[in-house]
Amino acid sequence: MFLASNGVCTKCNIDFCATCNSTGQCTKCWDSLSLSMYLAPNGTCQSCGDYCAECRPDGSCAKCWPNDSWTEDYTEPTFLIVRAPNGTCAKCTKHPWRTGCRACSADGSKCTKCGEGSVMINSTCHPCKDKNCAVCSPSPEKCQKCMKRPAWAEYTDGYGVAPVYMDREGNCRECTHLVGYGCKACDQDGKCKHCDPDTGRVLRNGVCVLCDGLVEHCNECTAKGKCTACEDGFHLRGGKCVPCDRIDPLCEYWESTPVCSKRCATCTSWGPNNTATYLDGNGRCRQCMPNCLKCSRDGRCRTCDSGFRLVGSMCVECRDYSDCCLVPFCDACLTPTKCDACASYTYFGNGEVDTGVYKDAKTGQCRQCQRGCSECNARRCLWASEGYVLVGGQPKRCADPLCVECDAATQKKCLRCNSKESGSYMFPGDIYVGPAPPYIDARGKCHKCTVKGCELCGIDGRCRRCKYGYTKVKPEGKCVVV
Repeated sequence: MFLASNGVCTKCNIDFCATCNSTGQCTKCWDSLSLSMYLAPNGTCQSCGDYCAECRPDGSCAKCWPNDSWTEDYTEPTFLIVRAPNGTCAKCTKHPWRTGCRACSADGSKCTKCGEGSVMINSTCHPCKDKNCAVCSPSPEKCQKCMKRPAWAEYTDGYGVAPVYMDREGNCRECTHLVGYGCKACDQDGKCKHCDPDTGRVLRNGVCVLCDGLVEHCNECTAKGKCTACEDGFHLRGGKCVPCDRIDPLCEYWESTPVCSKRCATCTSWGPNNTATYLDGNGRCRQCMPNCLKCSRDGRCRTCDSGFRLVGSMCVECRDYSDCCLVPFCDACLTPTKCDACASYTYFGNGEVDTGVYKDAKTGQCRQCQRGCSECNARRCLWASEGYVLVGGQPKRCADPLCVECDAATQKKCLRCNSKESGSYMFPGDIYVGPAPPYIDARGKCHKCTVKGCELCGIDGRCRRCKYGYTKVKPEGKCVVV
């Protein structure tokens, strides 16, 4: 668009023009990675050739693309782009990208530079025979230096990748110790020889071991295994991590200090009776006033619960229908007494399971399903909450408190345990982080897997698979640091 002499914004009708003057003449053409144009003497915008990244005023190309996929993210190139003797940009078709060529002569007849994983022979790049070899010489069969990470892992984040090492026969192999477990490099025998200190692991017998495996509740330690920092809620005493004497039940994370901190970093979201919490100026967790959802650091309420309104810093029950949505379990009201959309679920409180909500077709009110039912209608329960099972359309509580799914006949045999506090794989099949999930014994009862360093317990409570950095001791089924 341009501002015409009559004061009206007018569309510039010249193709590929970026800026026009007040008479409609083009003064500047488009110039982008994918399309570079120049202003021709006749006032039109013209291309200065395929694969040109930058045009000169006379229409010649000042700079070519480095390769034919330069403008496409995460796409491997097919050919390099070179400046031909006539000044145009052309593909180097005699030396494809896949051969390892990374620079061509102007006429495209010779490769002048090979990339990692290839060797130059008679002006042509030949891929190294070993796919994980970085430098091979004098022939593709002879590897001189391995890549730091596998060739297939070029576009991955690295946590599920293992370092590459050269074995005693000169072959490049992937180490069995993953980067995500702290290993940065392996020796000729495939043992880890260097651990990343930022992962909280130290080298022990060719394995990166968690500091917690050497000193319980330790987060950071020296290469010799001396603990230097403990987990939240613990402090160093005599080289061990011991619990802090003072415990604030409303504090979720303490400020990190070498000794027990008197200041909390983050409070739990809710306190007893589902009352909101806040962190005061002294680093202590306090509870907000009843019916308040959010407080400031001085304890003043900022947001009240449904059915209450803020008066000063207090939550006052609604009396004036013009101020509040008074329909219980309603997410959005059309009027204070008419619900537009009911909540999906609500809570009984004190950590009780979620309970469904449905809209009564006759009254338009939101009704809470019976306890243990996460989805229902006016007639019956459609879906049981975790820890319950449907029996004849009614939710029955499982006998085992650790169970989230049990048999309908007796409610005593557990089919699935509660694993909310368990760990998980950061990347499928690779790195397991956190506590082991509960296990079900032969009688169908859930138990916590309490074996330290264990990733998975069997039905007898013995560890079946230990975490990285631990090894299993038979027949006890325990895990010990390597």
